[in-house]
Amino acid sequence: MLDWTVGKVLEWSATYLKKNEIDAPKRTAELLLGHSLAMSRVDLYLRYQKPLTAEELAGYKALLKRRTSREPTQYILGTQEFWSLTFAVDPRVLIPRPETECLVEEACRRLRASVSGEIEFSEAFTSTRPKKVLRWNEQQPDLSARSKEASHTNTAEQAEASDENAGIEQAEASDENAGIEQAEASDENAGIEQAEASDENAGIEQAEASEQIESSKEKESRVRLKEWRFLDLCTGSGALACALASEFPRATVWASDISVGALEVARKNIEALGFSQRIRLVEGDLWSSVEGQSFDLIVSNPPYIRRDEMAGLQREVRDYEPHLALEAGEDGLDIVRRIVREAPRFLKPQGWLLVEIGSQQGQAALSLFGSDKAYQSIVLGQDYARLDRYVAAQRAVDLC
Repeated sequence: MLDWTVGKVLEWSATYLKKNEIDAPKRTAELLLGHSLAMSRVDLYLRYQKPLTAEELAGYKALLKRRTSREPTQYILGTQEFWSLTFAVDPRVLIPRPETECLVEEACRRLRASVSGEIEFSEAFTSTRPKKVLRWNEQQPDLSARSKEASHTNTAEQAEASDENAGIEQAEASDENAGIEQAEASDENAGIEQAEASDENAGIEQAEASEQIESSKEKESRVRLKEWRFLDLCTGSGALACALASEFPRATVWASDISVGALEVARKNIEALGFSQRIRLVEGDLWSSVEGQSFDLIVSNPPYIRRDEMAGLQREVRDYEPHLALEAGEDGLDIVRRIVREAPRFLKPQGWLLVEIGSQQGQAALSLFGSDKAYQSIVLGQDYARLDRYVAAQRAVDLC
């Protein structure tokens, strides 16, 4: 009888999943087996030769059957990571996608800009001040030769000439040595002055750089610690609300959804991540639960799938994820229209609205925002695959 070790099960499962056209078959096998045996991926390979018991094998086969029936791996595991946070997920909520993290990134940029006046701190604090160039001159001593007179009339004169020549040579040598010493001293002094000046300039530049870094940290601290008010419309699992709460520890976040089931999942995540005191969950159809409130930022990942697209979606999406969170009318923009139309009433002056859209809806969404005079600074943003993914717009100070 064949012993089904961890290694053999992984190898067989990867082949089986690939044959059934499951994406990332090897990684999926690792995730499912690790979940079934309560092991990490590292543990699986450390215990590669461990045989599975009959009960363990049966439990794993049940998970494998669910996946080949196209149930998403995230629903089988019950979790999905988003913004480095782990969220519970089940068929009552959409599975958070990596591209939705672009909304969090854009929100962070816009909030920083509203406080600092710059979109990117790295650009704002790049010094453009030119470095100082020290100029100094070396003093060259005068070492010109002197004329000598020689006398050959008598020994005395020769002696005198010899003495005179000796005196001249001694004087010249003395002058030459003095010149060399003067040059060396001049070089040494110049080197000391240059080193001192260099140290002084380096100290000035270091101090200025330190001040710039400190200024950047102060601005970043002001952004993070400001008491912002955010709204996450169509919150689902609460992924956007929790991501923003993690980035801005003094912010108050409202999270709204029409689905009672989705709010139950969101509440579980909010409590598990420790945000219960700062995230308020409300039930309602878009704006009905936030009347009278105003926010610095509103984010939303609303339904945006066209009705005629639903049948052609991947089975993992079409058969398992909630249609209420997917389909939005003939052109997929029914909910987006309502958000664009009503959001200015709930935004503070110069507050921001960020809405996720489908990759083919960029120009249509821009037209919706552009035709409404309540908005300014309208931007179409792309995701990591360079596909149109969201629109960001700022509420004008004076509403027309």
